[in-house]
Amino acid sequence: MSQPSSRHLVIGDLAVLGGLIAGYLALYELGVSQQVWDPLFGDGSVKVLTSPISRALPVPDAVLGFLAYALEAVLAFAIGFGFARPSGAVGALLALVVLGLSGAGVVLIGVQVFVVHALCTLCLASALVSFASLCVSLPDLRDWAARIRGRRRTGDTSLSGVQGVS
Repeated sequence: MSQPSSRHLVIGDLAVLGGLIAGYLALYELGVSQQVWDPLFGDGSVKVLTSPISRALPVPDAVLGFLAYALEAVLAFAIGFGFARPSGAVGALLALVVLGLSGAGVVLIGVQVFVVHALCTLCLASALVSFASLCVSLPDLRDWAARIRGRRRTGDTSLSGVQGVS
């Protein structure tokens, strides 16, 4: 077991916060809760969460967000508590999840502004959590980008050059 990483513990904590927000929104989308709290935009959350875009997937989008945040938390805590290395497969998967959630946050904001024409406080908070996680993850993302560039220069397309993968 390697040294705990406080940066990855912060990423895990942010993922838990994002998961709580997404879980709360999922309860509304699943019909478990009959109302959703929105202190800034009134019925904006209802408009966003019941929009055709929100209903386009077979599973409510907040449920997918909850699952993605849960995966991010597990991966970040595995690295943060020293059970996995950021340079190994767990680190690679964490980088992909962080990038995916950040991309989803950009799409979420764009859909609210340009398609639904309504804003959802907790949806925006969830996107902000994803962006904060991205910022904290930047050192890992830079390391992964450097590794990928290095393998491309040498012509190595396998994962065997990545620590922790054989």
